[in-house]
Amino acid sequence: MRAFRLPLLALPLALSFTAIDDVIVPVDYQTLSGFEWQEGAALPAKVQKLHGKTIGIQGFVRSLDGSDEQITAFWLIDQNCDCAGLPRMNEYIVCTMPEGKSFANDGRPVRVVGKLEVGEVREGDYVTSIYRLAVTRID
Repeated sequence: MRAFRLPLLALPLALSFTAIDDVIVPVDYQTLSGFEWQEGAALPAKVQKLHGKTIGIQGFVRSLDGSDEQITAFWLIDQNCDCAGLPRMNEYIVCTMPEGKSFANDGRPVRVVGKLEVGEVREGDYVTSIYRLAVTRID
């Protein structure tokens, strides 16, 4: 009888390790933009630790083509107006929907969940993003 107890006790522990992979880390814009970004400089450790994590963050959608229908790629930003001008490099996340998926934007804030990539991406001589999110869900 003892031989069966140990495996049964170990089962909940094994299941808890698989559940850890599904954790959504809540992130806010203060974490992402609460520092002065300089091209080529190391990002803060608290930001670098988010690389590869599944995060959830709330913000406003700004489609890359200006459309509000069938959006497949967009910027997620903290504010819904251009009151302070264009967002700084560390104030937006470039988000992409899964292949074949799109959504319509009604202007209200959304919560976006997905896997975050952190680090500078360049196109030619220009940095185009430091945050990218592969979207898995929009609430």
